[in-house]
Amino acid sequence: MPLKLLDVGSGGGFPAIPLLIVRPDIRGWLVEATGKKARFLQSVVEALDLTAQVVNARFPAPQMKSAAPFDLLTSRAVAEAGALVRAGRPYLRRGARCPSLDERTAAPGNPKRAPESRVFDSTGPPARNCGE
Repeated sequence: MPLKLLDVGSGGGFPAIPLLIVRPDIRGWLVEATGKKARFLQSVVEALDLTAQVVNARFPAPQMKSAAPFDLLTSRAVAEAGALVRAGRPYLRRGARCPSLDERTAAPGNPKRAPESRVFDSTGPPARNCGE
């Protein structure tokens, strides 16, 4: 059974679109509230023949219940990562992974801190830093 990705606030498609390009075995649900952005995402999904469904709705969308549970939860700049995981927990499979790029550490002009990717487990607090 393929992995299922839930991308909240998909916007321009990052990180979901690149992930779906390199991992065609993943089925994606891209949730975007802004109609113009959702139409853009739909055109990209169709043009690249990706295994994804674009949902033009606010998170959580009623349509998500029929697609749940998800194995992966991604987002970029929608909410604090912990709050997003808590809101997404009802739609996630037990042990789902929630990779999140912490943009505060990746900010330009911050030479002391490198970009940090945190992995959250849907069953609890931050699990570990990626690459450890």
